[in-house]
Amino acid sequence: MSREAVKERIQCVNLGVTSDYVATGARGWLGHWKESWPTSRLSIGVMDTCHSCWALPVEVADEDSVAYTVLAPRRRSVLGFGLALTQLKEPSCHHFRVLDPRLPLRIGVVIHTLSLEQRNLHGHFSRDLTPVLTIDPGDSVRFSVPNSGWLVESGEKFAPRDPAIDTGHALLGPIAVRGARAGQTLAVRVDAVRPGSWGITKTQPPHFIRWEIHGDRAISLGRTVRLAPFLGVLGMPPPESGIHSTIPPRRFGGNIDCKDLIAGTTLFLPIPVDGALFSTGDGHAAQGDGEVSGTAIESPVEGQLTLTVRDDLRLEWPIARTANAWFTFGFDEDLRAAARIALDGMLALMGREHGLARDDALALASVVVDMRVTQLANKTLGVHAVLTDDAFA
Repeated sequence: MSREAVKERIQCVNLGVTSDYVATGARGWLGHWKESWPTSRLSIGVMDTCHSCWALPVEVADEDSVAYTVLAPRRRSVLGFGLALTQLKEPSCHHFRVLDPRLPLRIGVVIHTLSLEQRNLHGHFSRDLTPVLTIDPGDSVRFSVPNSGWLVESGEKFAPRDPAIDTGHALLGPIAVRGARAGQTLAVRVDAVRPGSWGITKTQPPHFIRWEIHGDRAISLGRTVRLAPFLGVLGMPPPESGIHSTIPPRRFGGNIDCKDLIAGTTLFLPIPVDGALFSTGDGHAAQGDGEVSGTAIESPVEGQLTLTVRDDLRLEWPIARTANAWFTFGFDEDLRAAARIALDGMLALMGREHGLARDDALALASVVVDMRVTQLANKTLGVHAVLTDDAFA
C-alpha cells in the first residue's frame, strides 16, 4: 500500500459515537509497504465526524512489524475506534484488539525524557526552584539520576549546579504538573526502576562495601542478595520559602526510604504548592526495613514515573498502594509519634476503604495491621502501617 493510499484510507475514517477508551494493535502493520514508507515517519491518524484529527507515532517492534497505540478522543466510542482500525489495518495485522472498555483514559499517551544533565538536578528542596519540565496530569517521565552521593554509572562524581546549596541527595526536577493545586493529592505511579551495575553501602566513615549488580542480584563480601530497586526520595518542597534539606521526610514526601515502593506501586502525597514541583532520586537497589546503617545499596538508576492529580482524595500524610496492600506513613523525630501518625492514617483509610467507624477500625487494626519501621536513618524517623488485601478472610 502506498503512502497516499494509506493517507486516503485514514482520512475516510469516521467515528461518530461517544465515550473514551483506548484501542491498540501490533504486528504485521508494516505489511508489504514498509519499504516505501520510512518507519521513523509512520503515524496512525483518525478523523472524527467533527473533522478533528489525532495521531501518534508508531515504534518498530522488529524487522517486519511495528507496535502502535491509538487513543480514542474524549466522547468517542471504543466500538467506533475498533471499526475504524479494522478499515485501516492490512489483512496480515491479525493482532488488533480493543482493551477493556470499562477503563476511561484521557487523550494521548505522553512520555517525557529528562537526560542526565546538570540543569535537571538539584540537591535541596525549595518552592522557589524553577521547574525543569512542566507536564500534564497523567504524563510519564523517563530519567536517569546519580546515586545519592552524586556518583554516576562510571563511578565519577557529577558536579551539582551550586555546591554551596546542593548539598543533599542528587534529585531530578522539580517537575511541575499543570493545574495541580495545593491541597490536592499527587499520585506517583512507579513504572520502572533499573539500578546501574554497582552500588555501595556505607557505615561509619571511612568504611563501606561495594556491590556488583548482575540482573536481579547483587554480590558483596561473598554474599548474594536479591534486588528490589526503588527510589528513596519521592516528594515535593515544603510550602515555606527558602532552602530545605533533602534528608528528612515530610508530609509532602521526600526521603521516605520505603523499600516497598518498587515498580508497580503508587504513592499518594498531599500537594503543598501549586504546580506540585515534584522531585525524585536516591536510587536503592535493595534495602531492609529500617535502613539501619544509614544507607542501602546506593546505586545510580534509570526510572519512569507517571504523575496524576487527584481532587477526590484529601490527605494529611502519604499513603501508598502496592500490589497487595495499603500503606500509611508517619514521620517524626520521635518514633512513637511517627507510629501514631501512621496508625491514624490507617484508621482513616480503613474508614474510607471499608466503611468502618474509627473505634471498630482500631479494634480490627490491632488484629490485622502491621506497624513497621520504615527507616531510622534520616533524623526524622519513619513508620508505616500495612493492611494487606487478605487481612479479612
